[in-house]
Amino acid sequence: MSPVLTARDSILAHLNQGRPKAALKEARVAMKKFPKEAGFANLAAIALNRLGQQTEAVRHFALAAKMAPGDPVYEVNVVQAMVQARMYDKARALIDRLLTRHTDPAPLLYQAAVMGLQEGDIDTARAAADRAIAADEAALAANPGDARRLRPALARSHNLRAVIRMAAGLLAEACADYEASLALVPDNAETLSNYAQPLSMMLRTDEALAALEKALTLQPRSLMALERYAIQLNEAGRTDEARDIYDIALQIDPAHADLLRAAARIATPGRIAALRGQIDAAWPKVQRGSLDQVRLAFGRGHLAEAEGDRDAMLHWYETANRLAFAQRPWPTADRRAEEEAILARFPVGHAAPEGDVTRPRPIFVLGQPRSGTTLTELVLSAHPGLVGMGEQNAAGRLADPYLSGDLPFDADAARAYASGYRAAVPQVPDGSLGMIDKMPANYRYVGFILTAMPDAVIIDTLRDPGDVAWSMWRNWFPNAPMNYTFDMTAMAEEANAYRRFMRHWAAAFPGRIHDMPYEVLVRDIEGGSRRLAEWCGVDWVPDMAAPERNTAAVRTASVNQVRQGVHTKSIGGWRSQGALFDAFNAALDPDLWPGLDLQG
Repeated sequence: MSPVLTARDSILAHLNQGRPKAALKEARVAMKKFPKEAGFANLAAIALNRLGQQTEAVRHFALAAKMAPGDPVYEVNVVQAMVQARMYDKARALIDRLLTRHTDPAPLLYQAAVMGLQEGDIDTARAAADRAIAADEAALAANPGDARRLRPALARSHNLRAVIRMAAGLLAEACADYEASLALVPDNAETLSNYAQPLSMMLRTDEALAALEKALTLQPRSLMALERYAIQLNEAGRTDEARDIYDIALQIDPAHADLLRAAARIATPGRIAALRGQIDAAWPKVQRGSLDQVRLAFGRGHLAEAEGDRDAMLHWYETANRLAFAQRPWPTADRRAEEEAILARFPVGHAAPEGDVTRPRPIFVLGQPRSGTTLTELVLSAHPGLVGMGEQNAAGRLADPYLSGDLPFDADAARAYASGYRAAVPQVPDGSLGMIDKMPANYRYVGFILTAMPDAVIIDTLRDPGDVAWSMWRNWFPNAPMNYTFDMTAMAEEANAYRRFMRHWAAAFPGRIHDMPYEVLVRDIEGGSRRLAEWCGVDWVPDMAAPERNTAAVRTASVNQVRQGVHTKSIGGWRSQGALFDAFNAALDPDLWPGLDLQG
């Protein structure tokens, strides 16, 4: 074998076995020894990328492309590295230039779609993904003899469009893309693992579990499949099985930060010591201040809380939230501007429409996160005629064009909003009386909801804001709309915003907002559940007073608490946390929270 091939194979072996530092070292030696071989600059760039050195990776990919001018693989690698490094303007310019001469535009369009998704420009991402799929399909039709290479490329483009459609809340369309991908490459464990997510959100729980089980049959050591399988089992109430799956995954990767956090969240006493040791061993290995450190700190906080070690619990939760908020600040001014724009559209005294009750009737359970929305949904969905859909983002997503484009929300827009909402949410069984959307943040969109669907039921799960904040403080919320949960002042400001919204809606839609205080519901579950049934226009059934027996999947941070049965142990929990709540209480508006004693 030639010296060039020997050096290349050695570097590839390091990369394939997870040794990017060794690969980089050998690649740099080879670059000096074989200065005309572009492949070594490319391999060095791959190693740099895996080491998180994206800017240097871009430079090395560009060097490889310069050494082999016109090579489409190296040129696409430059684009991909720019997208990963978030050098979006440079990536766009390069894509536009390369599209004029590349005979196969699909890889460039794929990267354009990834870039749009990362930037949050879903329309641009979806358009680029559509073009990538069309280009892949054209290439496959023109070159059927090359199907072995082209089918996986088309499958990959379908997978990306599925992710984009998921981000847009188009669950059925996302499933269609995953199904198209699997028709091209049936035994792809990663696709099966991803497919399980929209299946679960569409209430097709058994199919989601089956997809994950097939993925694990194909790749028993797939961390993605193991993690999602554990999550799915836990959501279905099969917590012991979920713990066992986390144990298997952590044997494969003992320092995996999010697996450690999730396992710590549901740890039994017998597992605590081992998990604590693994988290402590992983802590110095992850980048300082990184989100992996955030996840590990939350995991340590969960373990300390389970053991009743208050000092350690407070230390680790404070560490986790401080590190998270440093990376994920909260745009308070932007939120307040959006609030004012929404409320101005639906002034008190405006002509609220009337409508007949349709079936299934939309029921919106909303409020602050951790205010009892999950418990309320389980109470309601214990009724055989009411179907819980979990947290759906359709109400907010459908309102966004009217807000961002300052478009009128007239009668035609309201009809489009109502039909769009029913098309976006999961299909419920024929004969259902009501469908329950428990997205807490829908409190911002009540004006749109009641204007478009005047028969909708609005249930506000009002809870002591301190208890809400204390619960959020002890949980990791990875999605950007929850970034405020990492800061006490930001949580108080969001609590104030929630109360301003709900006061306005109560005045603008008199008699349409039903308050269900969390404290009332847990102290008298039968009486509270009877009121909920009355508001929703259904007869009360005894199962509604025993929500812990409800076997419906739970896809929120409350998944394990609601399986324990209704109790009052969490009422007033924030009051014993001392100075931790000083900033929260200082920022809370007493006029919005009358009668609330802010003394700990």
